[in-house]
Amino acid sequence: MKKIEPFKIMGRNGHSCTLTKLKPKRYLISFVNPIIRFGGVPELEFIDPSGGPFISVGTPLREYHPKLPNKKIVSIERNDKLLIIVTE
Repeated sequence: MKKIEPFKIMGRNGHSCTLTKLKPKRYLISFVNPIIRFGGVPELEFIDPSGGPFISVGTPLREYHPKLPNKKIVSIERNDKLLIIVTE
Protein backbone atom coordinates (compact mmCIF):
# COMPACT_ATOMS: atom_id res chain seq x y z
CA MET A 1 0.00 0.00 0.00
CA LYS A 2 1.36 3.39 -1.02
CA LYS A 3 1.97 5.86 1.81
CA ILE A 4 0.13 9.18 1.48
CA GLU A 5 2.55 12.10 1.72
CA PRO A 6 1.13 15.22 3.37
CA PHE A 7 2.27 18.55 1.93
CA LYS A 8 3.16 21.15 4.56
CA ILE A 9 2.13 24.61 3.41
CA MET A 10 4.16 27.54 4.71
CA GLY A 11 2.74 30.92 5.63
CA ARG A 12 4.40 34.05 6.93
CA ASN A 13 5.00 32.45 10.33
CA GLY A 14 6.11 28.99 9.14
CA HIS A 15 3.95 25.85 8.77
CA SER A 16 0.31 27.02 8.67
CA CYS A 17 -1.62 24.12 7.10
CA THR A 18 -1.25 20.71 5.50
CA LEU A 19 -2.73 19.27 2.29
CA THR A 20 -3.26 15.51 2.17
CA LYS A 21 -4.23 13.87 -1.13
CA LEU A 22 -7.44 11.85 -0.79
CA LYS A 23 -8.12 11.11 -4.47
CA PRO A 24 -6.49 12.32 -7.71
CA LYS A 25 -8.33 15.67 -7.63
CA ARG A 26 -9.20 16.02 -3.94
CA TYR A 27 -7.06 17.23 -1.03
CA LEU A 28 -7.96 17.46 2.64
CA ILE A 29 -6.72 20.68 4.25
CA SER A 30 -5.93 20.80 7.96
CA PHE A 31 -4.68 23.77 9.95
CA VAL A 32 -2.00 24.29 12.59
CA ASN A 33 -3.83 27.26 14.12
CA PRO A 34 -7.65 27.11 14.40
CA ILE A 35 -8.03 30.78 13.39
CA ILE A 36 -9.17 30.72 9.74
CA ARG A 37 -11.01 33.24 7.59
CA PHE A 38 -13.41 31.92 4.92
CA GLY A 39 -15.25 33.74 2.15
CA GLY A 40 -17.37 33.52 -0.95
CA VAL A 41 -21.02 33.69 -1.97
CA PRO A 42 -22.78 31.35 -2.58
CA GLU A 43 -19.88 28.86 -2.70
CA LEU A 44 -16.72 28.96 -0.61
CA GLU A 45 -14.10 30.76 -2.75
CA PHE A 46 -11.17 31.20 -0.38
CA ILE A 47 -9.55 30.07 2.85
CA ASP A 48 -7.12 32.32 4.70
CA PRO A 49 -5.39 30.56 7.62
CA SER A 50 -3.73 32.66 10.32
CA GLY A 51 -0.34 33.69 8.91
CA GLY A 52 -1.36 32.76 5.35
CA PRO A 53 -1.14 31.80 2.63
CA PHE A 54 -4.40 32.98 1.09
CA ILE A 55 -5.78 29.90 -0.75
CA SER A 56 -8.37 30.62 -3.44
CA VAL A 57 -10.33 29.09 -6.30
CA GLY A 58 -8.47 29.61 -9.59
CA THR A 59 -4.98 29.36 -8.08
CA PRO A 60 -2.68 26.46 -9.08
CA LEU A 61 -1.78 24.09 -6.22
CA ARG A 62 1.90 24.30 -7.15
CA GLU A 63 1.89 27.89 -5.93
CA TYR A 64 1.60 26.52 -2.38
CA HIS A 65 4.12 23.64 -2.58
CA PRO A 66 6.60 22.69 -5.36
CA LYS A 67 5.67 18.97 -5.26
CA LEU A 68 1.96 19.60 -5.82
CA PRO A 69 0.55 19.35 -9.37
CA ASN A 70 0.17 22.47 -11.47
CA LYS A 71 -3.63 22.09 -11.44
CA LYS A 72 -5.97 24.97 -10.63
CA ILE A 73 -8.29 24.84 -7.64
CA VAL A 74 -11.86 24.65 -8.99
CA SER A 75 -13.74 24.52 -5.69
CA ILE A 76 -13.43 24.35 -1.92
CA GLU A 77 -15.93 22.08 -0.18
CA ARG A 78 -16.96 22.27 3.45
CA ASN A 79 -18.25 18.96 4.83
CA ASP A 80 -19.00 18.87 8.58
CA LYS A 81 -15.68 20.04 10.06
CA LEU A 82 -13.60 19.05 7.02
CA LEU A 83 -12.41 21.26 4.18
CA ILE A 84 -11.65 19.66 0.81
CA ILE A 85 -9.82 21.38 -2.07
CA VAL A 86 -10.88 20.13 -5.51
CA THR A 87 -8.66 20.63 -8.58
CA GLU A 88 -9.28 20.46 -12.34
